[in-house]
Order: sequence, then structure tokens, then C-alpha cells
Amino acid sequence: MKPLAKILFAMLLPVLTLMYSCLSHKKTVREKTGGCLPMQLIDSVPAKGDYYTLDSLAVSGDCLNVYVTYDGGCGTADAKLYYTNRVMESFPPKTVLYFCFADNDACRSMIQKSFSFDLTPFSQKASSGGIWLKIAGTGKKVLYKK
Repeated sequence: MKPLAKILFAMLLPVLTLMYSCLSHKKTVREKTGGCLPMQLIDSVPAKGDYYTLDSLAVSGDCLNVYVTYDGGCGTADAKLYYTNRVMESFPPKTVLYFCFADNDACRSMIQKSFSFDLTPFSQKASSGGIWLKIAGTGKKVLYKK
């Protein structure tokens, strides 16, 4: 091997090693939970859970799909969606939902996951013009309409 090639190889090897090690620790995993989980009726605002980023909301049939990103990857994640009987009088009416997320691990991979929740408590409003569903503490909302 020529001296210049040896120098280039010696400089390139640590850079490639560093890049590979960063990639292997910061992977992204996309998961989807099965089924449509029930929402829970509450009287007061629930306690906050672990940190997450709410990416988007989508209605599919009678399910609300909540898409989140969080740090984790070596444990389980759980989410609950709470609602109250308070509905704002507007057209269409609006209500606030409370999304609580618990990530039960200390890993650092970026995880994208969706949770689906049953919207049938709002099916009457959805059938009569729809209802806006807003997630508390975020600017995210979606119209549920049949």
C-alpha cells in the first residue's frame, strides 16, 4: 500500500466508525398497535405522562388514530385517551380529549407509534354534522363525521 493510501485509510476509518456507531444507536422504528382501545370518561384533567411528540391525528371509521414519536425502543409504551362530557356549542361542536402517554424504558431510539381509540361515545354527534376532537395541550384537532 502506498503512503498516501495508508494516510487516507487511517483518516477515513475513524470517521466511518463514528458514523456507523451513531447510526446503530439512533435508529427509527415504526410500530402500530392492533385494535381500537376504549376511551375513558373522566371528571377532572388527568396527570401528565411521559414526554412525546404528537405527530398527527386521523379518523378511520369509528377509531381515532394518534401518531406519536418518542425516545424508547427496549420496553413497552402505553397510551390512554380520556374525555369529559363537556362539549362546546358551535357548529360543528368541539370537545377536548386528554392523551396520556407512558414509555416504560430508558432507551434512546426514536420510535414512531400509532394508537387507535374507539370514538363511539361521540357517534351521535358525528352522525349529526360531526364533532371537532382537539387534543389538550397541542394544536392538533380532527373532525369526526359520519
